[in-house]
Amino acid sequence: MINTVTGKQSVRSTAYVLPHEHVSIDYGQMIARGKSHPSSIVEKFISVYTNLKSLGVEAVVDCTPPLYGRDISLLREVSEASGVSIIASTGTFCEEWNPLPKFVYESSEEGLLRFFVDELNSQCGNIKVAMSTELQEVELKALRAAGRAQLDSGATIVCHTTNGLGEMALEIFSNMGVPLNKVTIAHVCAHGETVEYATQLAKSGAYIGFDKVGHSIHTDQHWIGLLSQLKVANQLSKVLLSQDTALSFTGPDLIGEKVFEDPTYLFGPFRRALESESKLKDEFHRLMSQNPSAWLMC
Repeated sequence: MINTVTGKQSVRSTAYVLPHEHVSIDYGQMIARGKSHPSSIVEKFISVYTNLKSLGVEAVVDCTPPLYGRDISLLREVSEASGVSIIASTGTFCEEWNPLPKFVYESSEEGLLRFFVDELNSQCGNIKVAMSTELQEVELKALRAAGRAQLDSGATIVCHTTNGLGEMALEIFSNMGVPLNKVTIAHVCAHGETVEYATQLAKSGAYIGFDKVGHSIHTDQHWIGLLSQLKVANQLSKVLLSQDTALSFTGPDLIGEKVFEDPTYLFGPFRRALESESKLKDEFHRLMSQNPSAWLMC
């Protein structure tokens, strides 16, 4: 069973799951200047998710933390209208491009833990945390609170990393006793990381997020080449594919200029390219259904 904004539901074994997407990101919410979306934009969101449903998507993990534009009522409206379960996230983000919400700095680890657990008990099913290119003290506090919240709730964790810091994140979680099969290291090999790095993360028991598919940072062949090598290493079962899309974005320009808006891309151009590779032609279902379902429900 998974905790969604529309209640607890199971994921059918034939359904697809997108484990790292965003409906709306809005940094203005952090200073009480978040915008409400007009009905025409909400209808656009519903149309996109209805299209995902027609492609076989049953669940989407929305990785937007509180005060970054997360709107539970909006997620519920899109979910109920489209028929796609949306798993909302508690947690927070990294300091690299923008200061964190005030409450994250002011809260103790215990305070963050209580906040995360309260949200997981009421409206969320995932914990999103993040590390800058160099881990900051406030981020370490949030990671530790997230690990403790996972142990309390059994929820999944998505940890944003760059600069090859996935191993550090897993060491933090492992030392706390967090089962690593509940953790996904996001953005693996989206920058300069090697396939050996991805393989080591997968061998730890954690999941690795190849979640920048469709972005201009890399071609489809970049991801397909990595998938081929991970299959040879017998680690393909630990890969989660997603697109880290945002259907609406308001925030720092350094992030906004990289936003990708098409969460159906995996099911069109990428699937065709994947299935043209003889080693991977039968792997789409495993990557888009079996792997993320196992992560959510183990």
